[in-house]
Amino acid sequence: MTTRLGILGFGAIGQTVVKSLLSNDVGLDLIGFADQDLIEDAPIPQETVSSLIKSCDVIVESAGHAAVKEHAVPILESGTDLMIVSVGALADRSLEKKVLSAQPGQLIICTGALAGVDYLQAALNLGGIRKISLTSTKKPKVLIQSWMEEALRQKLERGDCKMTVFKGNARESAEAFPKSTNGAATIALAVGNWETVEVEVVADPEADQTKHVVEIVGDVGRSKFEVANLPSVSNPATSSILSLIHI
Repeated sequence: MTTRLGILGFGAIGQTVVKSLLSNDVGLDLIGFADQDLIEDAPIPQETVSSLIKSCDVIVESAGHAAVKEHAVPILESGTDLMIVSVGALADRSLEKKVLSAQPGQLIICTGALAGVDYLQAALNLGGIRKISLTSTKKPKVLIQSWMEEALRQKLERGDCKMTVFKGNARESAEAFPKSTNGAATIALAVGNWETVEVEVVADPEADQTKHVVEIVGDVGRSKFEVANLPSVSNPATSSILSLIHI
């Protein structure tokens, strides 16, 4: 039986997912998409979320934290499986508890632009992780946030120097950068602890690629791995590879 798939969110990621699925025969029945805005001339039908729940086996979320908060639990409780991209939404303790316990649908966490998540889980199972950190480096302008002081916002706008703009744990980084630190959230869920994951966000005007460096110390030994992805043309805050990980 062919799996029926729906897309929640038709922004840069959602559109790329749909385009890729329509261009490649991967054995999926693409039912349609839901979005808070009316999309004209879309290549597949625009549906309501309720309609997707009724007609899909799996829904892929690419609509942001607010969409996860509003729709994740109802989707899962309906029996429909849900893959979420906006993993940082689960930094909200209350939401995390509700989503992780929602049944009978299966929750699928998108690993995002990171690699080695299976390694992290294996390291945890081996006996424990004493230290784990993620350093993410991006272009300055994509890191500008409304909570920042004006002086910092102006520095990032000028983008003329390399600087650290954030240090904290995974939960804090997901709340501070809701559109660009889902990788930290993925690591936190993989190791089962948001506060243990140390996160540093670096703005670098010379960063032609979005770089993530993960370091881990534990019973597995000491490991360090790095990925450097080209940023998405339509959404520079995220990596170009992210939308293709769903497929």
